[in-house]
Amino acid sequence: MLVLAGGRGRRLGGVVKPLLRRADGQTLLAHALERFAPLVDDAYVVAPASMHSALGAIGACLEDPGEGPAAALFAAARAVNAKTLLLVGGDLVDPPVDVAKTLLAAVEGGARAAVGRHDGMQQSMISVFSRDALLAVDPMPRAMHRLLAALDATYVELDAPLIDVDAPDDVERYELEPP
Repeated sequence: MLVLAGGRGRRLGGVVKPLLRRADGQTLLAHALERFAPLVDDAYVVAPASMHSALGAIGACLEDPGEGPAAALFAAARAVNAKTLLLVGGDLVDPPVDVAKTLLAAVEGGARAAVGRHDGMQQSMISVFSRDALLAVDPMPRAMHRLLAALDATYVELDAPLIDVDAPDDVERYELEPP
């Protein structure tokens, strides 16, 4: 599993979003790692080197090149040796395990990539990739939607959109506390 934690949190005054605390005291990052642990062999946090000390106590860190989610995914895919990669956004409030299971089954069944979609909108912050298919894409697209197109991704319709934290209103709405 790869948890992307490379966002700068500019709209939140530079807060490291995966370290926001839920009402139960758990950080968003720790919550995601705990929820998906039964589905994966290994978990890595993909983040800029400057964030490794803050995030490393929670999980093993890999270097994010700082060029967006697709570049972070590629860098992590080159660094790990796993057949299938589960990608999870580090700013998801309550990431759905059932969606991850469905996406994992699609890739294990032969899809090169699987991603959720809600009302026609791609929900790529929970997605699954065949590592071999991913590393065969050349050149690497900078945008996630282009990467998914290059992989001819399988889309799974979701009942609801993924809930992430992007703005101060989200922090209040989901009763999150800064680190």
